[in-house]
Parts: sequence; structure tokens; C-alpha cells
Amino acid sequence: GPVLFGMLGSEMYQSILITLPSLARNYWAGSERAVSVAISKMTRQRFTRNTVKRQILAVREYTRTMGGNHSADDQMDDAFDASGSSAGDTDESSLKISGRIVDSNSLIIGQVKAKYTRNDVRLGLVIDLPNNFPLAPPTVNFTEQLNVDKAKARRWQLNITRILASSDATICDAILDWKANIDKRFEGIEECPVCYCVVHAVTRALPEKRCAQCNNRFHAACLYKWFESSGNSTCPLCRNLF
Repeated sequence: GPVLFGMLGSEMYQSILITLPSLARNYWAGSERAVSVAISKMTRQRFTRNTVKRQILAVREYTRTMGGNHSADDQMDDAFDASGSSAGDTDESSLKISGRIVDSNSLIIGQVKAKYTRNDVRLGLVIDLPNNFPLAPPTVNFTEQLNVDKAKARRWQLNITRILASSDATICDAILDWKANIDKRFEGIEECPVCYCVVHAVTRALPEKRCAQCNNRFHAACLYKWFESSGNSTCPLCRNLF
């Protein structure tokens, strides 16, 4: 009956919010204002908290794998916290992540923090999950910048912000992508000028397509997307034929 259909609909919507957040976000953003407000209110009241808990659970699983500590509370209440760290492949970089559920009456319902360390470089960021997450994307801010060029740090901030706003990656996955991009940058590999990433978010490839004129390197996927959208085969930067 109607009750069963309502339950099935709720479960389906919750599943979409968890596994395909970009789909829900795009539908919400493209809706008429009255519909958008109603969807946001329903999501905030009935679905966001559980969705955020899943994000924190992913952090918890990561920290468990990395040998970190976490709360003994399996119910993941407001005091739940997960933290842990991992060393980079070369033992030159490390990453610490922590996540928590915050007061449900706040505009922010969840928060994840990450700290990247490599030799004398330190970067700290905080990701705030809004109370209608994932309809509204998380906000990303740096809490610490030591021995990092401001323009470079800004590109890295835009990189993880873009991943969180436009993909279906978990918060934990986005942070690991952020770390991978910084690691590769310190290894001397330049970011793709199109997406500002070293490691492509989908294909995981490095920028290997080089323009013979300006010598900039691009991801193949970014380059082909540029060709398709621009209608020609010119370099996105110098505009000479590629």
C-alpha cells in the first residue's frame, strides 16, 4: 500500500544521496525554488544525518586500516570521532584524518579534518558538511599553511572543492586524491592546466599529452573534453593546433 511505497521511496532516495550525491545535487539545483526548498527541508530533517554518518564511517574504516584510533561507540552518536594517519609511498609524506558528527541544530552537521605533512611542509584543511548535505556541497578551508606558496595552496583547495562538488567520491576518497596530487606535485609533475589536478579524478592518469608549441601537458580526458566543447583541436592555452 501507500506506506510500503513511501518506505521504498525513502530507502531509494537515501541510497541515491549516499551513492550518487551529484545526481541528487544537480536535480535539486535545477528545480524551481518552491520544489528546491521542499526537497532541502525534507533532506535536512530525514536524510542528511544518516548520509553524513556514512561519510564519517568511511573515515573510520580508513583509520582502522591505517591503525588509527576511533570511538568505541558503534552507534556513532554526536561524540563520535575517527582519526588516523598514513605514510606516503616514499615515507616522505603523511596524512592524518579525523571526522565527527556535530550538533544537529547547527548549520554544519559534520566535519572532517585532514593534515598533510611532508618534510618541512604542513597543510591542514577542514571540510564542513552542511545540514542539507549532500544537496549543498561541503565547504573546504585551510587551517594551516606552512612553507607552501599561497597560489599553489589555493589551486589545491580548488581541486578538492571541485571533486567534492561535482563527483560521487566520499569525503575520505577526495582527501586521499588531494594527498596524491600534492605528492605528485612535489615529485615535480605539473598539474593539468584544465582541471588543476596532477592525478585525473576519474582515469587516475597523469598529464601526458604535451603541446608541441607551449610544452604544457594535459590529461588525455581533459584534452578530448576541451576538443569536444570548443569544436576544434587547438591547445587550451596557446590555441595552436594540437
